[in-house]
Amino acid sequence: MRRFERMLLILILAAILLCGSEVHESCQRAMRLWRDNLIPGMLLPMILVRLIQARGGFDHLKLALFNKLFNMENNGFACFMCALLLGFPNGALFIDELYENGQINSEGAKRMIKCCSFPTTGFVILSLGTALYRSAKIGWTLYGIQILSGLILLALTRKTKVCPAAPRNNMPTFFPALTDAILKSGRAMFLIGIYLMMFLSIFHLVQCILPGPLSLPLQIVSEFSNGCIMLAQSSLPLKLQLTCISALLGFGGLCVHMQVLSSLRIHIPYHQFLGYRICQAIIAATLTFIMI
Repeated sequence: MRRFERMLLILILAAILLCGSEVHESCQRAMRLWRDNLIPGMLLPMILVRLIQARGGFDHLKLALFNKLFNMENNGFACFMCALLLGFPNGALFIDELYENGQINSEGAKRMIKCCSFPTTGFVILSLGTALYRSAKIGWTLYGIQILSGLILLALTRKTKVCPAAPRNNMPTFFPALTDAILKSGRAMFLIGIYLMMFLSIFHLVQCILPGPLSLPLQIVSEFSNGCIMLAQSSLPLKLQLTCISALLGFGGLCVHMQVLSSLRIHIPYHQFLGYRICQAIIAATLTFIMI
């Protein structure tokens, strides 16, 4: 397996060096997408959610009904809300941080990471709804469907209990918490930009080899933000566009899968994570087709 991995990496490096101009254009396109679409829609909400969480804003929400419904202790549904608002890959990394610090049980953390895979609020509502479709209603509808699909997954996995630690009595003061939120969010956005550049460049090379009917779907599912923009700018009818976009938001894209699984300390087999993403994509697409 390692020999195959080394050979594959050497082939990718050789292809990048041989197709320098094409790779350079792909990197520029990825950086424009990151700068113009992702940072404006994702960075500020990400900072604010981390700041609210660090200052205990989610700890005292009255969520007893949801905790009972989804088999969670110690207000565990607040962890779900924080992961939801952070979006991928940061929501999964937040749950992983809780596990690393001994603040959530292992099986509960795995359940949350598998089920709590959502795009950021800012990307769906601002970048997709307001910027691309010129409709906040479309953005809110797509985001609501993603939440509902995640809740359905949580309900289906209710057998596994989520047991986070009790709310903390001590918390950081405002400005250190703000600095930490900015640094963690900035690091996350930097990693997203690097992965975006890698995937778009590599898949541009793959696209030159594969026939058109195969390369286009692969390009869409490889990176969700670029795929959503491609679908929104396609000639498909609006309902079919939104259904495909909703499925892609639920799936997350192969780039997000790599970001999540390469950063986790807790072990989750990829076939399990992929199975959950496919289930969420199917649920989200079905709900969108029915509701829109």
